[in-house]
Amino acid sequence: MTYPESLTLALNAVGTSVDTLAPLTLTARIEPPELPAYGTLLLNVLRGDPALSLRADEAEEAWRVLEPVLSGWARDLVPLEEYPAGSLGPPGIDRNR
Repeated sequence: MTYPESLTLALNAVGTSVDTLAPLTLTARIEPPELPAYGTLLLNVLRGDPALSLRADEAEEAWRVLEPVLSGWARDLVPLEEYPAGSLGPPGIDRNR
């Protein structure tokens, strides 16, 4: 059974003997939060808990790294390859590296 707010973990565990595996599925229902995610983030910032937010220098560094990539995509210097979510990635990628 899947709940709207849940976590499911599917594993292979040791079966009836050490040389067999048996599927094991663990599901936990998570109570919906009182606030939406962004509301929780803002509340934590107001309380002085920065665990889920970035400092200004971290944001600046992230943009310093990302800006050349975005610029390269915008100018078609490097192709932006798309592929289906959950797939192994774009066709032709070297998976042995």
